[in-house]
Amino acid sequence: MLKDEDTKKDKGQESQESQESQESQESQEPLENPEELPEHPVLRVLYQVWEWMKYIVRVAFWPTIATLLASLIANEMIVYPAPVRLGFFVFTLVLCLLMRPILVLLGFYYLCKWGYDYYINEMTDGEKRRIMPTVFALLPLTTTKYPSGFLNEILSPFQYGEVWSKTDGRELKERMDLYQATLNEAFPFLEAIKTQDPFSGQLAKIEGLFTQLHRGVSPSAPSAPSAPSAPSAPSTPLPAVLPPSTITVPSGPVPATVEESQPSQST
Repeated sequence: MLKDEDTKKDKGQESQESQESQESQESQEPLENPEELPEHPVLRVLYQVWEWMKYIVRVAFWPTIATLLASLIANEMIVYPAPVRLGFFVFTLVLCLLMRPILVLLGFYYLCKWGYDYYINEMTDGEKRRIMPTVFALLPLTTTKYPSGFLNEILSPFQYGEVWSKTDGRELKERMDLYQATLNEAFPFLEAIKTQDPFSGQLAKIEGLFTQLHRGVSPSAPSAPSAPSAPSAPSTPLPAVLPPSTITVPSGPVPATVEESQPSQST
């Protein structure tokens, strides 16, 4: 019995050590083995490039697959607000990076889902169905289109909606209508209570939230300061000629002018 337990412990330790050595080999950089390098300099450079390419693919393959799966999950959560999509993206990405079996199972699930979607919509004459999620962006978070082209290029993996694509706008509307119809079907007493006072306002609020969830926003560029405006003319223009009623004529004799008051000098 003791020997069997010792052999089991030894096998467990050996399997753990082999797994750790395999992971360490995957993370190690390609080493130059003089025995494997060809003698010709051109072939040696090509061999080193090939080894580095294999190393990069080996290191970046699983993180790339995990990012794609997290993107599919975030796009499948398009009917929920942006913080929910962000939370599901981060959770799926971390889970797939830390636990490779979950990554493989999730990838197999979406592979089967894609095959079923292709079979239903491309190989049969029945009703078309939405099975695979539509990829609107790598991580759809905002529908805002900024005036700066450089800022839009940086935020392009997170921007989506009708502002960027009319097709995406129609797809979003159809998906939101389908989701709202599914919610209404799940509550059979909706028709009976939707006109009552406590529920009518809440239903209108929910419909407003659905409408505003993916509405595109295009903020305008900041306008330059305007020049000071000239003083405005008076609302009632002054008359060109004074009215006769405002002119007063003196009743007494008219005073003589200076020329008339001075006596003329004879030559």
